[in-house]
Amino acid sequence: MNNATSSTQTIRVYASRNAFKKRIGCLTPTILLILGLDCLVAWIFWHDASMNIGTFVIIALAIMGTFFLSVIISAFIRDWRQVQMRQSAIEIGAEGLHIDYWAHLGKIFVPWPEIEEIVHHHKNSSAFFSIKLKNALHWWSTFEDVRKLRHAVRLGSQLNIPEEYLSMTVEQILPLIVQHFPKQLKRHRIQLVSPTFNYPPAPRKHVKGTEKQ
Repeated sequence: MNNATSSTQTIRVYASRNAFKKRIGCLTPTILLILGLDCLVAWIFWHDASMNIGTFVIIALAIMGTFFLSVIISAFIRDWRQVQMRQSAIEIGAEGLHIDYWAHLGKIFVPWPEIEEIVHHHKNSSAFFSIKLKNALHWWSTFEDVRKLRHAVRLGSQLNIPEEYLSMTVEQILPLIVQHFPKQLKRHRIQLVSPTFNYPPAPRKHVKGTEKQ
């Protein structure tokens, strides 16, 4: 199965199935713990147990856990649909980048003129597909929904998408961008930066050889 599809107009990078399975494995113990708390609360009410401080603490934890569980389930459904229906996590076209990663923002659009750099960013042991904005305030102003605006502001001037979430590595994506969208990169003076790949390439230093006598 291809990790991405590309044409002269669009590059589509999909969500990683392996990352989805890993998230399920990591969160399964938490889900089971929350369900256990809910069952304990149901048992308390069913048996009309005496209410004391410990009981109130258990009920409070169960309520908070149930709310957290609903958030997890909604995120799982969204990610499952994205993986199963082969919906793109990043869609790169002639006008800019459509990104579907942040659940609270939905599918967002970052036009080429707003981008300063696309970077293979490393933090601790994690790698990211990072978009550095030229003017974050201008980009934020495109969000009319107040709730989305708050989440956009938290992202700051650099939008980071974990590489493990993507079906391709950043090192594979960057050359595709150069191949399909050189005019946009040149027109808007966008740099692509990674440990092994840079655009525009740095000029080679001319080393003057010694002449033979």
